[in-house]
Amino acid sequence: MGLNILLADKHALFRDGMRYMLRQLDAEINLLDAGNFASMMKDVESNPHMDLVLMDLTLPGCEGMKSVGFFQQRYPNIPLVIVSESEQHNDIEQVMKSGARGFICKTSSGSSTLAALRIILCGGIYLPPQLLQRAERNLDSTAMDGCKPNIGQRVLTGRQMEVLHYLAEGLPDKVISKQMGLSSGTVKIHIAAIYRALNIHKRVEVLHVAQRLGLVSQNFG
Repeated sequence: MGLNILLADKHALFRDGMRYMLRQLDAEINLLDAGNFASMMKDVESNPHMDLVLMDLTLPGCEGMKSVGFFQQRYPNIPLVIVSESEQHNDIEQVMKSGARGFICKTSSGSSTLAALRIILCGGIYLPPQLLQRAERNLDSTAMDGCKPNIGQRVLTGRQMEVLHYLAEGLPDKVISKQMGLSSGTVKIHIAAIYRALNIHKRVEVLHVAQRLGLVSQNFG
């Protein structure tokens, strides 16, 4: 069947560039594009089984967070991803609170964007590294009454959380695959998504980062 993706942006040149990149997500992909919010909503109404919608907040007719919330209420099962020039933490946080499944900065590289979209298509939620880093810096100041913000649970799927716990135990991929009843290839995909979501570059960083974000206990394992 292939993926059904709608790209909504006011700049035709940007849509053309994104169209080329998005084709790397799947061998068969059906792409629609819209230049304003009304056209975007009309296209979604005509294609209720859309797999992904990418939207710029400056799209003509879009009322920012209000429009994000409206889309989420009307189509709760269609992942909405904001692609924006903004890198302001407040904008990112407000978008996520309004129901979007991800926020991608237009300054991101093609490989980073594709990795983010794969996380979302697998059922996860994507936050830019700068927001995760800000949350990590704020852990100490917000850890009152034994409560820490569990940022990772808004980023990783249930499966990925399970894989993360096995990684924190130091288990190799083959053992994780056997424990979870998954193919080694599927486990590797989950691990790659975890690394990208938590901005991890080496396996030795997994336990440390997971503990600092409150995803596993300090005495885990």
